[in-house]
Amino acid sequence: MNNRVVDLEQLTSPYRRIEAVDVFRGLIIVLMCLVNNPGSWSHVYQPFLEADWAGYGFPDLIFPGFIFLAGMAIPFSLDRRLAAGESRQHLFYHAIRRSLILFLIGVAIHMVPDFSVSTVRIPGVLQRIAIVYLICSCIYIMWRPGILWLMLTGAAILLTYWMLLTIVPVPGQQVPVLTPTGNLDAYISNLLLKGHLWKVTKNWDPEGLLGNFAAVATGITGICAGKLIKSSQSFQQKVMVCFTAGIILVVSGHFWGLYFPVIKKLWTSSFVLISGGWSLIVLGFLIWVYDIRGVRKPFRVLAMIGCNALLLYVVEELLGGLLSTGAGDIIYKTIYQHIITPKFGSLLFALTDVVAIVLLGVFLYRKKIFVKL
Repeated sequence: MNNRVVDLEQLTSPYRRIEAVDVFRGLIIVLMCLVNNPGSWSHVYQPFLEADWAGYGFPDLIFPGFIFLAGMAIPFSLDRRLAAGESRQHLFYHAIRRSLILFLIGVAIHMVPDFSVSTVRIPGVLQRIAIVYLICSCIYIMWRPGILWLMLTGAAILLTYWMLLTIVPVPGQQVPVLTPTGNLDAYISNLLLKGHLWKVTKNWDPEGLLGNFAAVATGITGICAGKLIKSSQSFQQKVMVCFTAGIILVVSGHFWGLYFPVIKKLWTSSFVLISGGWSLIVLGFLIWVYDIRGVRKPFRVLAMIGCNALLLYVVEELLGGLLSTGAGDIIYKTIYQHIITPKFGSLLFALTDVVAIVLLGVFLYRKKIFVKL
């Protein structure tokens, strides 16, 4: 046997930490840093920009990957706790407490640098992760459902969301529309959180309230992946299932997108299928390369920073908030703007941010500091 191939019997424990998942988390953090903090939003290469509205590029798939991984961790964490004898009541308490902490940290991040409670943005990335984690955890704690049950639940959520956005018109409109300000999600978010939405748009939010409902299906996709990885199937079979299911979801999402557009900022059902499919494909590839083939050295740094993914995301967002005060613009114009071209300088600025977060992640790992939020 090739000495670089890992003994598959070592991978069969249902509670074993799958290091490829840490690699995936690390990859998500690196990509978030790369696309979230350019030197100037006026000078960004097209591949690093999210779609303005309909359609998607690789930046649009990063956040769903984060939620997918949060869902994937649920079977590992909760099954282990249940096996250790923890009560369901205690698990409910733990899920509520963790979700509340994540939500409040997300809101606190949005207070930097303005520190204004009256206008602070309430929806956000960590807030959506918190909501999805809470709902998915409660579903799992109550029923510990099988993959088929989870698939049916996810399908019901996506179909319901599709009908809500395409059948229910907002007041003042005769027919529903999927424009940024005219859709049902924007209406509900603006109605309940007016003055506390994304400051760029003010009257709608890319992490709107109703979109959280659809995002639960992304979390459920992650739970299915977690249960698959914990199952007794061989790892070759698990990787094949990831690839096959991923391709089916991507193709199905594109087909559904002909009737229900692929819009990340609305988290449309077609977008859920496509992003979930790509997450499964990436997961399958990383497990095959890292855990089965044993090709680890090129991915080791990603695995290190993936062990503190949420903490590093918080640091990256705080750094972005501080740079938005004007300091980032000064640094960019003074140092980076004149390096080859403004766009190249902007990308180099983002890469500097990536390096800083990676160095912090490696430092924390080597000091054996692991922070669970």
